[in-house]
Amino acid sequence: MDVGFLLPYFLLTLVVLGEHYAMWFLFFFVIPMLDVMFYVEIPDRNVFDTYWCKMCMWLWFPLVLYAAYFSDCSIESMISVGILHNTSLCIAEEMEVSGLWQDHILESFIREFLGFIDFNYYSVSRSLFYFLVMFRNHRFLWHLGSIMIGSVLYEYVCLIENVFYNHDELETSHYGLGNYAMFRLKHSNSQLLPTSHMWVFSYSFLKKMDSYFKID
Repeated sequence: MDVGFLLPYFLLTLVVLGEHYAMWFLFFFVIPMLDVMFYVEIPDRNVFDTYWCKMCMWLWFPLVLYAAYFSDCSIESMISVGILHNTSLCIAEEMEVSGLWQDHILESFIREFLGFIDFNYYSVSRSLFYFLVMFRNHRFLWHLGSIMIGSVLYEYVCLIENVFYNHDELETSHYGLGNYAMFRLKHSNSQLLPTSHMWVFSYSFLKKMDSYFKID
């Protein structure tokens, strides 16, 4: 399902067009619902070796830069761009485990734009340049807000994968449309919960309620 890598670009297009509510509805409801209704396997790491996947991942960051600079400065756009920043952090994580030097350069650019710098002269200078551009464009606080939203969402996704997906009591299965939406490739042989990232807490709560009311 290599065409699934176009899904993040559809969300990005909605942000550029100012259709923020539609973007949220797709990301937080439609994609999780489809993840539950249909079987979509997580993109395998080997797909990263294909030209199509590399092109999709390398084009993402310049287009997010465009969206962050030219989007209207509002709470809605800040949330939407924050969701896009989450995807950028996911790409940076994929680039980090790659052995190619050009992938590590892209990872550095993404993290420096979002303020996650290596403490050396070049990294600090590039990060300060990004923030100075945002400051001169009168969207410094807006940019910080979008970074915070993207970082919180990214940490949430990592929490779900590292804690809930490895829970022994939960039956697991592959549902990966949400992973396509965030360019998250298969990190290990571990499987995912039979639900999307966005519904994990609800799913866990319902399972606990079911076991509580279950009559032996």
